[in-house]
Amino acid sequence: MVVSFDISKKRHPRVTQKDRVYVRPRAEIEDFRFDQNVANVFQDMAERSIPGYRLLLDLIGTITKNYATPTTNLYDLGCSLGEGTIQLRKNSPENCQVIGVDSSEAMIKNCILNLKKEGLETKTEIRRENIEATSIENASIILLNWTLQFIENDSRNHLIRNIYASLNKGGVLILSEKISSNSEEEQKTFGNLHELFKQEKGYSLLEIAQKRKAIEKVLIPDTEQRHHKRLEQAGFKKILKYFQSLNFVSFLAIK
Repeated sequence: MVVSFDISKKRHPRVTQKDRVYVRPRAEIEDFRFDQNVANVFQDMAERSIPGYRLLLDLIGTITKNYATPTTNLYDLGCSLGEGTIQLRKNSPENCQVIGVDSSEAMIKNCILNLKKEGLETKTEIRRENIEATSIENASIILLNWTLQFIENDSRNHLIRNIYASLNKGGVLILSEKISSNSEEEQKTFGNLHELFKQEKGYSLLEIAQKRKAIEKVLIPDTEQRHHKRLEQAGFKKILKYFQSLNFVSFLAIK
């Protein structure tokens, strides 16, 4: 389905506020949710939490220029605020259809505002749907940026198989994820360095600890080996790791 909201036709600034969601002590930490409070600060949250975030967005544009083919569909599954969707639209042929999908109403609303800021709201289809249920067809590129880690473990294999089946020959899946490690020492080292990275970006130890507690049962990372095996089992023959920074990894899987 195409989602539309009552927003004015004039241009809006990008939806971005400073992340202060966990700045105050909480007696009880609820599970992390993509509600309006998070949607309003998600851009800042991502930039201050994901090493190489901006570079990865640029690389999506580069990959899109190389692999998007005319008259095909490009999907951003778990599109959140639409940063990946915008890269797909700006770097693909005009006759491609770009489709962003997210289940969070708050994220979808802010995504549409961001597309409007770029003048792309009429050129992009946005669906408020569960990505496991959305229809995918005639795809040359499917983007899955930090999304699979929020899906139930039992459903991940099915989603990747569906993505493979929906891609045209030569089409690609761009998959970015936070990963866990089989090595306890590596896991601890990357975890410590990631926390230092977030401190350098201005997060307090309290904010880091409270968000970690909120997300521990919601974001369940896989190992790099598990991702590779899942992609192989789905049918991908060429799987390239094109980026890693600490415990964040991006793969390019080509059909």
